[in-house]
Amino acid sequence: MRLLAGDAEGRRILFKILERAAREWANPLGKPRNTGIPFRTLLLADDAEVEELRNELRG
Repeated sequence: MRLLAGDAEGRRILFKILERAAREWANPLGKPRNTGIPFRTLLLADDAEVEELRNELRG
């Protein structure tokens, strides 16, 4: 896994930041609900890396 290789805590923090950014973009201040801007992140990974990340995120 290349994303912050060897730093599971760093990956956890990164995903938390991305999750918060997606929520903020979905409901920007001063805008009615459901008028947000889509926030998408693309992570390129092979099957083994995807499985490893899934296991990490499950805790």
